[in-house]
Amino acid sequence: MDMRTRQEMKLWALKSNIKHTALKELFAIWNRRIPNMFPGDPRTFLDTPRKIEITKIGDGAYWHNGLAQNLSRALNSVHHDSSRELTCLSLNFNMDGLPVYKSSKIEFWPILCNIHELPKIKPLVVGIYCGAGKPVDLALYLGPFVQEMQQILKHGLFIQKYGYHIQIKIRCFICDSPARAFIKGIVNFNGKNGCNKCTVIGEYSYISHCVYFPRIGCEKRNDAEFRALAYGSHHKCYTPLVELPINMIEDFPVGDSLHLIDLGVMKCCLMGWKDGNMGTYRTKWSYSNISTVSTFLVNCKMPSEIHRAVRGLDVLAFWKGTEYRTFLLYLSIVILRRVLPIDVYQHFLLFFCSVTICSSLNAHSKLLPVAETLLYTYIETYRDFYGEDFMTSNVHNLSHLIEEVRKFGELSTFSAYPFENRLFQIKRLLRNGNNPLSQVAKRIVEIMQMDNNTSDNTPSSDIEKYPILQQLIQSGHFSKIQFENFSLKSNEHNKWFLSEDEKIVAMKYAKKENYSIIIAGYALKDKSDVFVIPFRSSFLDIYKSNATCFEKNLLTFKSSDVKIKLVAIEESENIKVFIPLLHSYIQ
Repeated sequence: MDMRTRQEMKLWALKSNIKHTALKELFAIWNRRIPNMFPGDPRTFLDTPRKIEITKIGDGAYWHNGLAQNLSRALNSVHHDSSRELTCLSLNFNMDGLPVYKSSKIEFWPILCNIHELPKIKPLVVGIYCGAGKPVDLALYLGPFVQEMQQILKHGLFIQKYGYHIQIKIRCFICDSPARAFIKGIVNFNGKNGCNKCTVIGEYSYISHCVYFPRIGCEKRNDAEFRALAYGSHHKCYTPLVELPINMIEDFPVGDSLHLIDLGVMKCCLMGWKDGNMGTYRTKWSYSNISTVSTFLVNCKMPSEIHRAVRGLDVLAFWKGTEYRTFLLYLSIVILRRVLPIDVYQHFLLFFCSVTICSSLNAHSKLLPVAETLLYTYIETYRDFYGEDFMTSNVHNLSHLIEEVRKFGELSTFSAYPFENRLFQIKRLLRNGNNPLSQVAKRIVEIMQMDNNTSDNTPSSDIEKYPILQQLIQSGHFSKIQFENFSLKSNEHNKWFLSEDEKIVAMKYAKKENYSIIIAGYALKDKSDVFVIPFRSSFLDIYKSNATCFEKNLLTFKSSDVKIKLVAIEESENIKVFIPLLHSYIQ
């Protein structure tokens, strides 16, 4: 077998997560026909390491994979524009618990890292702790990471492919509330002193059975006083992270869109409306309302960029974060108008508009002060609709969201979604219940070695230029045009876009003309605002229109005339609401 075929076989086995027992049987079949074609042991074929260095931590164990080698490997394999030098990289880190088995308390606590400037590189595994619950010794768990990080920050990283050193900076630590409290050594989010950002004191409610935070605008915490342990019962234990040159307050954002917004406020609202457990029964949905919402959700068809369909309310407890996200950003403003009292719906719009602005900051940066006002109004009036006892830490943390957006950028740049996907991939590497940490470590090393061997196969100059025409339907006409972050197709759910001159257009086909890509389509005759409170929806490029009334003439647009792809949601017969697919704004 030639080397290229061997590499392709290894790549297939690793990407498909083929078990060693299955590979051994496959190799035996081939070796009977072509002797010695494959080694008898798959570990030889996959270059599986014989030994993994694992450190004992209490009743658990820790494997340190290393940050420097991960970054070097990733940067040596990336195919970036050689005219744009990478001189400084900023890193996001994530620590979180991951249950290994359903019938056991064994958990993984990986330390993950991604590169802010290169978001297409999947998160890197720096180290993994495995034990019954979280690590018992925070210093032993974080110690190897902190020590290596200190050296990298001091000396930078030499990348052989580029021939120069790259400066490394820590951007932020993106964690959910329990993990953030754990690695900072502070009281948990449900404690009376649990706010990471300010000195507000919570109160326990015997109605909601949790700590609530009735006030916003309290004195902000700062790095100097945190390091001096000046916040009393806010502190629980020493954390090695204070040895790093970071801000112990500002560099730990609470505004992660997955946990604060999607699985936080949005989930709480939906659960409260459905079950009536949010203080007032005025917002509780009837059986008819629940049926209306479920039918609407099941029948909604989304564009191809939204991979997970939203299920009905009968399985609301099992919804994933992406389903809550899709509901909030694209479906809520259409269906909630039918099932909520008008004042409750308008209160929700304060939240919706603020999150939309923060999620598309490149297009709506001038509206950020407006979003701040809307969020403060939403929090202050939350008690009027749901009661003060339900102003939980998630609702309170919305008051700190805008300052974090100003510091880090739009919500997607400090979101835990990429890390959650990586956690799922790590869990899939387990083959059986024996020595789970050693198993996962060996699989990760196998993949890393494979990446090293294939990193230089593609020249760095081979960078795809967008947009690209795809799916030829007749001579010169194409049914799909692929942009960098989204695609337009001629089918019903992917054909809509907003042009730079604010026309809602249904794409018919695309073609190449004089070295330019031309999109042909029909524009809708009229459009109007979906809501006018708290401001006109058109400020966010949200419209509604009769989707059957087109202008007569077929219009043509350059690809640069596309402002954004639109998600079309049916409001009533022939009337559609058009909402921007937020990650598709053309820069």
